[in-house]
Amino acid sequence: MEILGNGPVLTFDAGNPFIECGAVAHESGVIVQVGESDGLRQKYPEATFRDLKGRVLMPGTINCHTHLYGSLSRGMALKDPPPTNFVEILERLWWRLDRTLDEEAIKASAWVGLADALLSGCTTLFDHHASPAAVPGSLDILEDCFRQVGMRGCLCYEVSDRDGPQVRDQGIAENRRYATQDRGDQFRGMTGIHASFTVSDETLDAIAEAIPGTNAGVHIHVAEDAADVTLSREKFGERPLRRLESRGLLGRSSLVAHGVHLEEAEWQLLKERQSPVIHNPCSNLNNAVGALEIEKLRDAGVTVGLGTDGYTASMLDEYAVTGIVARHVAGTPGAGWMSSLDLLTQVNPEIASRFFSRPLGRLAPGHWADMAVIRYWSPTPMDATNLGGHLLFGIARAPVDSVYLAGEAVVEDGKLTRLDQQELFARARETARKVWERF
Repeated sequence: MEILGNGPVLTFDAGNPFIECGAVAHESGVIVQVGESDGLRQKYPEATFRDLKGRVLMPGTINCHTHLYGSLSRGMALKDPPPTNFVEILERLWWRLDRTLDEEAIKASAWVGLADALLSGCTTLFDHHASPAAVPGSLDILEDCFRQVGMRGCLCYEVSDRDGPQVRDQGIAENRRYATQDRGDQFRGMTGIHASFTVSDETLDAIAEAIPGTNAGVHIHVAEDAADVTLSREKFGERPLRRLESRGLLGRSSLVAHGVHLEEAEWQLLKERQSPVIHNPCSNLNNAVGALEIEKLRDAGVTVGLGTDGYTASMLDEYAVTGIVARHVAGTPGAGWMSSLDLLTQVNPEIASRFFSRPLGRLAPGHWADMAVIRYWSPTPMDATNLGGHLLFGIARAPVDSVYLAGEAVVEDGKLTRLDQQELFARARETARKVWERF
C-alpha cells in the first residue's frame, strides 16, 4: 500500500469534496481510503508514504471527446485558400490530413497527443480516430501507444462514406473487432461514426447490424455545424439525431459530440435515451460553428459532458472556456460557474465510469487510483465552497508535478516516466515532415 498525503485533496466526490491536509491510500491500482493525512498514516503504519509537501492532489481529468490523429498538424500550412465555412475546414484540412496517415504517423500523432494530455493531468481519453490509408489494426496501434505513455482509453474508428465502400467496410470491421476483444481494465472500444451527412442510410444500417453483441455504443459528431443538419435533410430526409434513433443507435453507451444545432425536441430524445452530449467549446469557437447552450440542455435533463475535440490537450483549459462561453451565451455574468465545474468534476467521471470495469474520475474508495499532483500552493483560503475559483484561476494555470495511472507514477517531476519526451518529439518532428509533404 502507498499513501499520498500532507496536502490539499480535491476529491471530485460530492459527498466529501475537499480535505485541507488530506491523503489517499491506494493498493493494487485501486483507492482504499481517503481522509486526513495523519489519520491514514496512523491507520496504515506499514504503507509507503509520499509527501505532497502542500501540493494539491486531485483526480486525473477525463476527456470525453478528442482526435489524437490531428496532433501533427501543429504549424502546418494549408495548400488551399483559407476555409470560409465548416465543410471547407473538413475538406481542406482534416480529411486531407487523415488520408496521409500511415502506421508511423498514427504512432507519432498518438505519442504527441497523449504526452501533452498526460502532462496536463489528464489520465483518460475517449479518442475518435481516422486513417483511411491504414484502417485495419489502427486501434491496436493506438492502444499500444496508450500503454507506452501510460493512459486509459476508450477507442473507436471514424466510419464514413467519404473514402469509398472499401474503407467504410474496413472501419466498421475495425470497430467490431476491437470492441469484441477483451481489452482488460485499461481500454474499451466503441463504434465511431464521422457525422450524419457523411454516412448513407446503407452505412448506418450496416453499423447498426454490426453493433449487437459488442456492447459498444456509437461515438459520433452530431449537429456540430448547421451544415450537418441541412445536408442530412437534403440527402436522407431526416435530421441527424432521428437517423440514429430510428436504428437504435442512441443510449447510455453512446456519445453525441457537439450538438450545437440540435432542436429542443431533440433534447428530450437525448434525455429519454440517456445519451450524453459532449461539449467542446474551444473547438466550436475556433471553427465558428456556434456555442452549445449548456444551461438550457442541463435544465432539460440532458447529460452534458466535456471534451476538447483535439483543439487542446488540457481539460482544465476547456473547463475555463466552458464557463466563459456559458456566460457569453446567456448574456449574464452569473451563468456557467457551477455548471462548468459540474461538467469537469461530476459528469465526465459519471460518463467514463459507464465504460470501465471500475469507477474513475474521483478520489473515493473502490475507484481507480488515477491521480494528478499539481504544484499549487493556495495564496488564499481554500475550502469545499470555493474549489471552482481555485481550479479556474490557480490550479488550471499551475504546473503538473506527478500523474498516477492505477497507482503507478507515469509522470514524475513534470516528466514522463515510461518514455523520453524529447526523443519522442524528435521522432514526431521527422514523421511530421513526411506527413506535411504528403498533405
